[in-house]
Amino acid sequence: ATKRNPKQRSVTAKAVRDGVLKTLLELWSRVQATFSANTFKPQSYSFQLKSNLGGPELVDLTFDHQTNLVQVNKQKGSERESHSEKFAGHCDPITAAFMLRHRKDLSKPMFVDIYDGKDRSRLFVNPAGLGNVTVKTGSHAAYCLDLRLVKLGGDKKELGTGKLWISND
Repeated sequence: ATKRNPKQRSVTAKAVRDGVLKTLLELWSRVQATFSANTFKPQSYSFQLKSNLGGPELVDLTFDHQTNLVQVNKQKGSERESHSEKFAGHCDPITAAFMLRHRKDLSKPMFVDIYDGKDRSRLFVNPAGLGNVTVKTGSHAAYCLDLRLVKLGGDKKELGTGKLWISND
């Protein structure tokens, strides 16, 4: 769900396990991000996870662009952690996706630095060409982007790869 006003956007994504697996493992998650409508600077990011295997997990980030600090509040079960830390140009995963979607020129490689309250990573985005993507609403012209997520700091381990299709509208 996306809420818009002239100054900011708020995006909420939810996932719930359903069907037969729900009886064995109940899993529910919610991610919410709020960012500037014009600059895509992140303002807040919230991740919530509930499962019958363990206690709830919560991560809240509040970005302060005046001081370049992010306030981090985490809770996992009964453990709580709260601290501030410096950030430079990082955004949360939801804001990164919207930033990519609104990019004017998808023909050039780029990268986005991401911070989710746990890890800092860099998402490398390389154009893979134009094509059509077929969904329930029909076939649509789209850009295909190759994605590679690399952990920043330490061993710079590759965390994953994938493809992202963005409609050519």
